[in-house]
Amino acid sequence: MLEQQYGSHADEHETSLMLHIAPEVVDMRLAVDDGVEGEGRFTRSKGQGLWSRSGVFGQATLATPDKGRVIAQFLLDHVLEQLKILD
Repeated sequence: MLEQQYGSHADEHETSLMLHIAPEVVDMRLAVDDGVEGEGRFTRSKGQGLWSRSGVFGQATLATPDKGRVIAQFLLDHVLEQLKILD
């Protein structure tokens, strides 16, 4: 389902989830694909790791509300299964 080749923050996964949960706060015109190490998009912040200039690490432009719906359902199902174990 997810198509991105890289990502971990504000990426296809997280942006899709937000498009499902709160679409009014997402402006896909501002979505970017950023954070590929080796393409000159990373900078060091006071020597503390690597950061992309946009704050995105992933391919947010691939996000859709339908993907977010599937992700949200999967997460909900997983939480409910874990709660059954505690019962």
